[in-house]
Amino acid sequence: MSDFSPAPSRMLTSTAAEYCGLAESTLRYYRHADKGPISYLIGSKVYYDVADLDEWLAAQKTATLRGGVA
Repeated sequence: MSDFSPAPSRMLTSTAAEYCGLAESTLRYYRHADKGPISYLIGSKVYYDVADLDEWLAAQKTATLRGGVA
């Protein structure tokens, strides 16, 4: 039997915040202000898909890039 478990495709707010390097309260605020990554409810729990988190992080990187050699 293998100890391998695939990476989750969705995360709760606490795990998603850690994944993004944000405080959980910041991610909750972004959800409230409609300015963070896509999120949704299943029952009473808020979820974030990993693909949406990656897309949002890439957009943040693109929007704030500075420096480098052209």
